[in-house]
Amino acid sequence: MKSRKELYGEIMSITMNIDRTNPKFLKHLEEMPEKISGKSEHKASVQSLIEYYNSLCDLLTSHASQHQHPNN
Repeated sequence: MKSRKELYGEIMSITMNIDRTNPKFLKHLEEMPEKISGKSEHKASVQSLIEYYNSLCDLLTSHASQHQHPNN
């Protein structure tokens, strides 16, 4: 299992990628239902980070599939 530090780094990386490649898409991050909880239990915190990271990935995948151009 990844550490909180690794997960925070991956979340930061994917967020920076969104900011760099499609800044208008950042508004959708505020609308995401998953939030990083401030639970004190280590496993819950790691699980929350994993869920948030997965939500970011799902959002990007969904956005990418909606904006693909067919090859003619």
